[in-house]
Amino acid sequence: MDALIRRDLSRVLRTPSVFLPVLVSLVVPYATVALGAGAFSPLLSGLALFGALIPLQGMLRVLTRTAGLARCFPFTGPELRKASIVVSVGVAVIWGFLATPAFTSLRESPLDAVPIAMVTAAAGLFGAVRWITAKPIDFGAPMVATQAGAMPTGMFTNAVKGFEVVLIITGPMVFGLTWIISAVLAAIVYWFVMGNFDMDALREQQEQQRKELEKARAEKARQRGR
Repeated sequence: MDALIRRDLSRVLRTPSVFLPVLVSLVVPYATVALGAGAFSPLLSGLALFGALIPLQGMLRVLTRTAGLARCFPFTGPELRKASIVVSVGVAVIWGFLATPAFTSLRESPLDAVPIAMVTAAAGLFGAVRWITAKPIDFGAPMVATQAGAMPTGMFTNAVKGFEVVLIITGPMVFGLTWIISAVLAAIVYWFVMGNFDMDALREQQEQQRKELEKARAEKARQRGR
């Protein structure tokens, strides 16, 4: 696992230009407060960080979209995802600390600025993970007639993947609720985006169990016929 993390870190350090969008996104929380839109700062800042962290997710993209390569490692899908986002987690934490002063105006207590900034950083991170790990569009699925022509149904859902994560996590803070609610939502979202609830994997497991059960029944029937 450590080897994967070091490999991802060395890859990112070879292309330091991927950090430029993160630095640019750091301007968003300060700009929104300066423009008098501080209430929407968590949402807008989370969306900005969401887009900025996507270039850092190269290894996650490869491991989630190349099933054969992922099977070569002695780790489960969630473990591979956790190793793939370690570098991004570090970047998001640094972003959160640097953005903390911008969130001091959102609450009466300055101490609340740190968790607000961190939850916002988590929203951007999990949004990027959601975007990268989203299933590709299935063009073999039934089409939906639109004014632009026939389109697969998955195209509509893929267009909002990642954005909905940021909205769900930062929504309570936008409406003035405590950051604890957003933190709980972030924990739930983390459990999902790490692949702990993968319907395709569950179907494969059920299919494998069904085949083993049928094989056991056939073996038992064969032994009775002797």
